[in-house]
Amino acid sequence: MVSASSVVAHLVKLLVTAMCMGHLAEPYRVKALPITWSLRAFRILFMHSILGIFRFGVPFTSSSTPTARCFRSFYDWFSSVIEIVPLALLTSGILSAYQIDEKIRTLLLFLGTIPVFFPLAIKQKESQIRKLRFLTNITIVLQILAIMILGLKNGNYNVISLVASYTFERFFVEEFCYRYSIPYTDLMQYCICFVEVFTVSTLKEL
Repeated sequence: MVSASSVVAHLVKLLVTAMCMGHLAEPYRVKALPITWSLRAFRILFMHSILGIFRFGVPFTSSSTPTARCFRSFYDWFSSVIEIVPLALLTSGILSAYQIDEKIRTLLLFLGTIPVFFPLAIKQKESQIRKLRFLTNITIVLQILAIMILGLKNGNYNVISLVASYTFERFFVEEFCYRYSIPYTDLMQYCICFVEVFTVSTLKEL
């Protein structure tokens, strides 16, 4: 259904993402490999914001037509993508900045992106969903630990804010929304905004 608050949340994320991309795309930074990976992550978030504005701002997308149902399903799937893939791309960029072996980077990138295909490959049974969410959380924790350890080891203390914001977004937002009756979709967009800002501050110190 149409939701003005969700449209505003996606619009705010769109603007924040555009500003972050503008900063990272400055000529003296854009050729750096970590920035290249991060720009890919921001582009995914930018696309999701546009989809969200249409999803919650256009009445047609709430109808019962096959096209509208497909669009809603695609938006829901893409919403799971933005919780996983941008972190994998960012992790790969940060690891490359600290000259971590390419095999390790590739392995983490693979583990970080493969969960987005799980819902497409299996039937959505409750037990399977729980198992897949558990496996996804393990890969996310591995990436968070890699970012945290490398950042602190190299004196980049901005990773603390980045990791804290992403950890809240991934593991605590749902409970927070349930406890305080806040729309999950809306709060998630604002949390992503904080993650984006802290991502830029972390990349500036690489």
